[in-house]
Amino acid sequence: MKITQKRTRFITGAAVLAMLLAVSTCAMAGDLEPPAPPGPTMKTLDEVEVRIPIPGSDTPAGMFIIYDPGSYYLTGDRYAIGSGIFVNADNVTIDLMGYSLIGFDTGMSTGIDMYARQNVEIRNGTVRDFHSRGIDESSNGKGHRILNVRVISNEGFGMFLLGEGHLVKNCTARGNAVTGIRVGSASTVSDNIAYENVGDGIYAESGSVVTGNTVFDNDYGIKVGIGSTVSGNSAYQNRYRGISAGSGSTVTGNTAYKNQGHGILSGLGSTISGNTAYQNQYSGIWLSGNNLVDQNTVYDNNQSGGIYVNMNNPGNCTFGVNHAP
Repeated sequence: MKITQKRTRFITGAAVLAMLLAVSTCAMAGDLEPPAPPGPTMKTLDEVEVRIPIPGSDTPAGMFIIYDPGSYYLTGDRYAIGSGIFVNADNVTIDLMGYSLIGFDTGMSTGIDMYARQNVEIRNGTVRDFHSRGIDESSNGKGHRILNVRVISNEGFGMFLLGEGHLVKNCTARGNAVTGIRVGSASTVSDNIAYENVGDGIYAESGSVVTGNTVFDNDYGIKVGIGSTVSGNSAYQNRYRGISAGSGSTVTGNTAYKNQGHGILSGLGSTISGNTAYQNQYSGIWLSGNNLVDQNTVYDNNQSGGIYVNMNNPGNCTFGVNHAP
């Protein structure tokens, strides 16, 4: 009987202690309703990256000059009385925000002008109707990036980027009075469309990579300097050659058809493999000599046969298995 009473008193005491702990915990937790709505936890774009506006203009405006590194953006279509934007600093980003920079085809106007600058990025919009060049780096510029930009109906080059190490990607060059896209050495030109340009659709200097582009209805399709790589492009209906590669280049996986000259023309000591060339006015593939030629398909070319070796400098070409009826 005494044991039962002790157990009862112990259980009752434990229950009281548990209740006290629960009350104490609730008191410490405080009011569950917040005093005000929670504030924002994410930073705005301007807080992450301070951006400087380039005003749009419905009437011809003077040249906008960039003196300092940083990020700039166009606020609307901008008409330029002469040149549009002059970049006088390195490490600049210009976001056209889907708008157009528009010239009046007068004087020596340029859409976006740089001179011996480094690390300038231009993206997301249109540069058109300038008398000289759409986008211009006419000195030893380095590391420029032109992304998702259309250069249209300029009276000179669409893009003219001297120097080295540039990237032009996902752009369109149409109806320019000289070459559509021209870049300096060790550059990459990928996934662009170039058509209806006078001169070359795409021209890249030595050591460049030109891949995944479509070029048509230009004077010349694609032209690259020595030691370059040309892969996965389509060149058709150009008024002269489809693809021209300098010595020591690799030309692989391209399609060249219905060009009014040779489909593919290679320099000395190049590798020409896995290409398709058909219905060109001259040879499907024209070789300078000392070339490795393998796994190409050529047919229905009008003159000089499917694969032609320059007899003035035949060298020692090595032929793998090519389909050339």
